[in-house]
Amino acid sequence: MLLKCIWAAEIVDCSSVFSVRRTIRGHCCVFNYVLDYESAGRKNKRTDVTSNKTNYRIGN
Repeated sequence: MLLKCIWAAEIVDCSSVFSVRRTIRGHCCVFNYVLDYESAGRKNKRTDVTSNKTNYRIGN
């Protein structure tokens, strides 16, 4: 729990700036958290792409 927040040299209500989110590290107070792929249940960011003509995979 955050007790005191200051934004642009002004005291602000912490709940108007931060929210509590469950992250891969546990519960955290965040203001710009972007859900990563592991906590979303995805193994990685990779998306397989195939060629329409040959049906071969493109990339590594």
